[in-house]
Amino acid sequence: MVTKKQIEKAYSFFENALERYKSNSTKKNQKPIIEGSVRDYAKNNLPKELYFDLNENAANGLFRHGHFLSDLEGSVAKLKGMKDDKNIE
Repeated sequence: MVTKKQIEKAYSFFENALERYKSNSTKKNQKPIIEGSVRDYAKNNLPKELYFDLNENAANGLFRHGHFLSDLEGSVAKLKGMKDDKNIE
């Protein structure tokens, strides 16, 4: 079971990455660095159950090329909802 602390940690990381990604949109060399760090975090630090929740129960493909921004925005929105859910401890 995913804990509130894990959700908050992931939310903080992804929200920060989203802000950096959007603010550095004119600095194209920064985008691949941010994308890499997000993919690395999702692969190595995100609990598998939470990864599945964010990726519509798929085992892979989250934050893939061509869908990075929409996946990141969707993940931030889902995590915010989970973070604010009073039923998750």
